[in-house]
Amino acid sequence: ILIKSQKLRGAFAQLRTLDLSDNSFSGQIPAELGHLTQLRTLDLSDNSFSGQIPAELSHLTRLTTLNLSGNELTGCMPPALKDVATNDLSELGLSFCVPPDARPIVEDVIAEDRELTAYWTFDQNQTADLTGWKICQFDSDAPMVCHPSIGATERSYTLTGLVNGKSYGVIVTPLFYSSQIEGNSGMGIGTPSVEKATVPGAPQDVEVYRDIESSDERNIYGLAWNSPATDGGARVRGYEYRFGGGEWVTVPKEGWWSVKIAPASLDPLRSEDVTFEVRAVNRLGKGEEGTYILPSLPSPPVIDDVLRRPDDFTAIIQWSEVEGATKYRYNLRRMPNEDDKAAGCIGGDSVEVCFPWTGWRDVSARSIPSELAPGKAGVELTGRRHGRIHYFKVLAVTPQGNTAPSEAVRFLMEAGDTTFSANE
Repeated sequence: ILIKSQKLRGAFAQLRTLDLSDNSFSGQIPAELGHLTQLRTLDLSDNSFSGQIPAELSHLTRLTTLNLSGNELTGCMPPALKDVATNDLSELGLSFCVPPDARPIVEDVIAEDRELTAYWTFDQNQTADLTGWKICQFDSDAPMVCHPSIGATERSYTLTGLVNGKSYGVIVTPLFYSSQIEGNSGMGIGTPSVEKATVPGAPQDVEVYRDIESSDERNIYGLAWNSPATDGGARVRGYEYRFGGGEWVTVPKEGWWSVKIAPASLDPLRSEDVTFEVRAVNRLGKGEEGTYILPSLPSPPVIDDVLRRPDDFTAIIQWSEVEGATKYRYNLRRMPNEDDKAAGCIGGDSVEVCFPWTGWRDVSARSIPSELAPGKAGVELTGRRHGRIHYFKVLAVTPQGNTAPSEAVRFLMEAGDTTFSANE
């Protein structure tokens, strides 16, 4: 059977009863049957129709009898068919179509002169049966007004003829199954204005700090900020940052308001100030930059003397003071002597295993020697055995971060004196 839509709109437009039961029709039920809007009875039972019942049958609002049993139909049934007084739908073993749970997210309602444009997103996994959108508007002085539905691929709509300075609500509703079912709605609010929306202002309170995940020889910096004083009339969609005039980097959404700067990205021995910049982004573009200047790091301490107190086993190590240092931290390592060689801890990896660096520790107030020269800092190391070789290095802790460690010095405690050399 060949059914042409123009014929159904013409000669068959007034048809009241269509009985095609108990034949051998196959394939899908023709969607064109939805044009027979005067039908009271439609009987397609006991054929070989397959596939889903076309949503266009929902247009047959005058139907009082509907028989579809005895076919090979699958999928879900248009919900409007449940209102047909006499039907055999229960024999099909199918459920009625229901809309997805997802709702559109109205991300922006952007103001223009006497206009508002709403932008929304929708879960792409829920669009298989999406057939359009219904857009409605409301305000405090008028009932809700709904506009003609728009296509399923649309993700924006402009309301016109509005009053500047007055707030309007916009409701976006997805339509499914030939627009016969409404899904969950999303809503946004906006106020038209002569002043057009623009890019966001600069993020506020930008700061850079040394993160707690830093280690003694590894500075990790945190960059933090607060939202701009103005979003420009469109929702802030994200942030970007850069430092030292480099490439802009997008901040992951879960990291909004702060980000960590890995040490590989920022020179730990930087000798110049570094400018950090952050900017907000909305639908209309990238906003103004908020900035923070991280001062340069001082040079590492320079060890210039190692002394021994003649009356005990104490080494006094002295270095040049670092401007702005709040404290110093040092690391110590002893090297093998003849006894260690006899024990087998010599050569290759065994030296690293047997004689590692002991770890960074603070120069405490009680370990600062009294013999220091002006402009010098230092530490006294007690319990140093004669004839034992040690290596020593120190770094300064400053508000900008830790300096690089000093060059490691080698010193040997001897009965008459202490000798040292500035190389490892």
